[in-house]
Amino acid sequence: MFKFPITIFISDKSLYRLLLFLIFFWILVIISPSIIFLIFKRDTTISLFIFKLFSPICHQIESRSFCLFGKQFAVCVRCFSVYSGLFIGVVFYPVFRMYFKQNTPNLIYLLISILLLLLDLLMNIFKIIENSFITKTITGIIFGFVLSLYLIPGLFFLNKELKIFHKKNNE
Repeated sequence: MFKFPITIFISDKSLYRLLLFLIFFWILVIISPSIIFLIFKRDTTISLFIFKLFSPICHQIESRSFCLFGKQFAVCVRCFSVYSGLFIGVVFYPVFRMYFKQNTPNLIYLLISILLLLLDLLMNIFKIIENSFITKTITGIIFGFVLSLYLIPGLFFLNKELKIFHKKNNE
C-alpha cells in the first residue's frame, strides 16, 4: 500500500482564509496594470504579461472594461464583477452560513444567477435591450456571490474527504 510521505492537514478555518487571500490576490493582479500605469506612466513588461495571462479567459475589450488611472483592468467588467462578487460572498459566507439548514443552499439560487447572466447576454445579442456596465456589474456580482455559497462548502467537503482518504491509506 502506498504511504503518503508528507501529510498536510488544513482546518476549515485555514482553508477559508486561504481562499479569501487567493481571491483577493487574484483581484489585485487584475487591477495591477492600472496601478503599474499610475506609477510608471506606461505599460511595462509585467502589465503586458498580466494581460497575456488573462487573455485565454476574457476578451479584454477596452470599451467593455473598467479603467482606473486611465488604464483598463486585465479583464472585462463582467469578469471583474464575478470575481468581486465571489470575494464579497466569501467575506460574508460565515454570516450567511447561519441561515442554511444544510451545507449549501437550494440549487435554484445558482440556476437563477446563471439565468440572469444569460438573460443579460442574450437580450444584448438579440438586440432586445442593450446591456450596460450596470447590468453586467449587477449580474456578475450576483453570480459571483451566489457561486461562493456553493464553492466554499464544496471545498470543505473535499478537504474532509481528503483527510478520510489519507487516514485510510496510511493506517
